[in-house]
Amino acid sequence: MINWPPPEKDYQYIAVDFDGTLFENEFPEIGAPKPRVIEWVKEQQKLGSKIILHTCREWDRLEKAIDACEQHGLHFDAVNENPFTEWTQTEQSKKPFADIYLDDRAWRVE
Repeated sequence: MINWPPPEKDYQYIAVDFDGTLFENEFPEIGAPKPRVIEWVKEQQKLGSKIILHTCREWDRLEKAIDACEQHGLHFDAVNENPFTEWTQTEQSKKPFADIYLDDRAWRVE
């Protein structure tokens, strides 16, 4: 069961993984899209959230992932970074700052 964050919640920054989250995990290929997730992310973007693609894909595999998302109407405000905040990444930290992170490998900690 998916426990979605409330759609009316105002998230300023949402970081979202590609493989296993937006699309089925078929790495290095592109898996089937997950329409519910894609639509939820698009709705959040309409509400004003900045959407950050946060993925381990690089080079041509990254470009193919971005293209696949665009074919489904999902356009990112940033990729693997958050240029909208004063908080900056260092060479030791590649994690972009976000209010929530959508990832198929996540574990909810309370």
